[in-house]
Amino acid sequence: MVSVACATAVLTGGALAVKTRNWVYEGAQEAVFSEFRHDMQNYFGKGQFVTVDELSSEYTVTVDGVVVRQGETRIGEFSSGLREGLDRSSDIYLFERLPGQRVGVGYAVAERDRPEAGHLSVYTIRKLDGVPEKLNQLAWIISVSVLGCAVLGALLGFGLTTSIVRPLRRIENAARRVADGEAISALPDTTLTELRDVTTTFNDMVDRQREIVRGLVEQDERAQRFVSDVAHELRSPLAALVPAAEVLDEELTDRDGDIGTAARLIGSEINGLARLVEDLLEMSQRDQGHAVVLSETVDLVELTARTLRLRGWADTVAVTHEFGEERTIRSDPRRIEAIIANLVGNAFRHGRPPIAVVTRRGPDRVRIEVRDSGPGIPAGHVERVFERLHKVSESRTRTGGAGLGLAIARENARLLGGDLTYRRTGDTTVFSAELPTGDL
Repeated sequence: MVSVACATAVLTGGALAVKTRNWVYEGAQEAVFSEFRHDMQNYFGKGQFVTVDELSSEYTVTVDGVVVRQGETRIGEFSSGLREGLDRSSDIYLFERLPGQRVGVGYAVAERDRPEAGHLSVYTIRKLDGVPEKLNQLAWIISVSVLGCAVLGALLGFGLTTSIVRPLRRIENAARRVADGEAISALPDTTLTELRDVTTTFNDMVDRQREIVRGLVEQDERAQRFVSDVAHELRSPLAALVPAAEVLDEELTDRDGDIGTAARLIGSEINGLARLVEDLLEMSQRDQGHAVVLSETVDLVELTARTLRLRGWADTVAVTHEFGEERTIRSDPRRIEAIIANLVGNAFRHGRPPIAVVTRRGPDRVRIEVRDSGPGIPAGHVERVFERLHKVSESRTRTGGAGLGLAIARENARLLGGDLTYRRTGDTTVFSAELPTGDL
């Protein structure tokens, strides 16, 4: 805006300077021409015709193009066109601008009174008086005017721009905060007509967003309460079903035929349902901010062996520990057990043998890797593999599970100050939990 105001002032001043300069020259030339014409009328007016010698010493006179009286004016400074024009005409004035702020004027004398005297022409060169002074004064006036217009335009432009930019910047900052998910209050009303509608629309959008967020929060709270209530309601009957399933497993699973098959199926499904309920309760506690993280001395070798043994995986999972004699860390054993159990269970459900658990210890971190030889996660599902209830059944040889195991494993890893990652190494699928070794 300021640049436009300055450029406009400069262009206007330049155009005015050129035009006024022409007016100054034209005025000075008109004064010289009027004075010269007045002299010629006095010398060669009607009823009088002075001799060449009676003319002022400044004039140079030619007859039929030949200089008959050399005055102070040098005829060679005139252009040939002007001289030829005077020689071919009668009772005519011609003039032209010469270097040095001068003007040359010529007069072809009328031949009606003394035709026998030949074709008489009078020449003179006069300086344009006062032109430099007027031009300097004009330049000073225009410079001051242009500078004043530029300053005034800049001030007005700055004021106008500020009055428009400030509300726009306020709207921009508010929009950025809304995009970041921050709750903001409504923007104040503006007096600018052009921005009033924008401000009103933005405030309406903020109000609608606030209502949507409030609805989503309430919906999420209802969902969390629902999951928690369902899990608690299922926990009591499952507490009775699990011992019954264990009895069936001990008494009937070795039998052949439909009885053994049914017993094994009932035991498997009840145990799976019990694990699902425990997972839902754990998720509910974390979502409500009630998750408790312990800090105990954990023997990773013993913890890994116990986790696999309790689930019947000890004979089918290869275990390798690569941390020498330092086997302990400070962490929460329940959550580490949940990480290992979910990762190994995921490998059994969706991967292929051989399945292996590898642990490594660094200066301040410990890494627990679970490997299997399955086909891995398709590229389109890698980013969502740790989401709750997300299943990639088409990527593995067998399906099953509720889609919570990997999500729970990662949430536990993050509660412990670490993280869980996935990678594909050759033909091997690797889920790696990296946890701190010190106190939480």
